[in-house]
Amino acid sequence: MTDAFSFRLIATDGVARRGEFATPHGAVQTPAFMPVGTQATVKGLTPETVRGTGTEILLGNTYHLMLRPGAERIAALGGLHKFMNWPRPILTDSGGFQVMSLSELRTLDEKKGVCNQEVDWDEDGRVGEVTLMSADANNNGAIDPGELVTVSFVPGAPPRLTVRS
Repeated sequence: MTDAFSFRLIATDGVARRGEFATPHGAVQTPAFMPVGTQATVKGLTPETVRGTGTEILLGNTYHLMLRPGAERIAALGGLHKFMNWPRPILTDSGGFQVMSLSELRTLDEKKGVCNQEVDWDEDGRVGEVTLMSADANNNGAIDPGELVTVSFVPGAPPRLTVRS
């Protein structure tokens, strides 16, 4: 196991490539299939069963992790790897899909994307907020600082799709 992240190209075939991505929690052969642990679990499977399939990396959904159980609880319980009972690499997404798809629940500007929580209300009945991504607060890092492979989200205008024939 290494304490650094690195990528090694193993082979190419045209534009396809095969490599190995090293992380502090082990190596991942690329391309890779990543089962999704939406709320820190792959539904219907124990961590041992998932490991038994040969899975090298899991995908954690930042939006759902920030809603429940929340970064503070995950940190208090020893970080995401310990919380999930998953010793191998974990990739957390940016929350960008929810920021864009839950437009009725979010505010978006050039600095951050904020979603109203769908599940928690305060004592006055107001819906809480979760800042998914900003230049100041990377919630992927808040979940398990320095230990995760993270996908960053740069807020801004929705992407434009150009179709060429």
